Amino acid sequence: MWEWKPRIYRWALVFQSIGVVVTLFGTAVLPVWRPIAHQIIFGGIGPLHITLLFLWLRLGAMLQGGGWRDPVKLGLF
Repeated sequence: MWEWKPRIYRWALVFQSIGVVVTLFGTAVLPVWRPIAHQIIFGGIGPLHITLLFLWLRLGAMLQGGGWRDPVKLGLF
């Protein structure tokens, strides 16, 4: 599982960036397009949850492998 670590962080960054941009756009258009703004915001929250899932999977792999004892690795969370 350690060989896919850089890829999962890259995908987590991609999903987080998409989620933040969509959520900020939905927040910005809230006064103008109130009926659909909440749908846009919820669309941005989805990628953020995928990012959290990836980070939780990584943390689970660290705990399973015994790597959690290194405080530098755990500092990410």
